[in-house]
Amino acid sequence: MNTGEELQITIGVYYLDGTTGTDNDGGLLPQLPRALPLPVVSADTGEGQVSVTSLTFTTENRDVPQTVTITGQNDDLTDGDQAYTIDIGPASGSAEYEGQNGPSVSVTNVDNDIPG
Repeated sequence: MNTGEELQITIGVYYLDGTTGTDNDGGLLPQLPRALPLPVVSADTGEGQVSVTSLTFTTENRDVPQTVTITGQNDDLTDGDQAYTIDIGPASGSAEYEGQNGPSVSVTNVDNDIPG
């Protein structure tokens, strides 16, 4: 991603039942006992920032994916392309899902600074 460029990722609540580890083993969470907040964090805010700091899924919106926008940052350093992650989770607020991490999304911020 270039400085100022935006990338959108879509996050949904999904589970695997663990029998074979394939996506076909699970489905949407059937019910959430209460709102399930998931933190959204850039591992390097100097390279990329996220549009929201958390996503909240409820029984009513569990089947509606939510969008996070990542915006590349100009750091004024000639440091080459920088890889970092956007981390989702761990979940909190429900004993069933407490501490379960969501996916990490790998992103690379393309360096636009010229040496010298």
